[in-house]
Amino acid sequence: MLETRLNFSFSDGAESVGQYKVQVSIKKGIEIKLPMQPWVIGLEELLVMQEEGKHQLKVDLLTLNVNILIHILNKSFLTAR
Repeated sequence: MLETRLNFSFSDGAESVGQYKVQVSIKKGIEIKLPMQPWVIGLEELLVMQEEGKHQLKVDLLTLNVNILIHILNKSFLTAR
């Protein structure tokens, strides 16, 4: 059975405040590596989704948890300042 790994990287180098660039790469076993196109997500957009009770964000092949994304962005960028 091949192991699947997801590697996430976040950067605040997007064009406006509260926007974050997300890069994900998927690695299946030792032979297959699938880089995905980066996308920009807004913290405000995630907070609205959370308020509306939406718990999942679908991006390409992935379904991401909105609450976890908010937690990661807060921990990585907002508490560091």
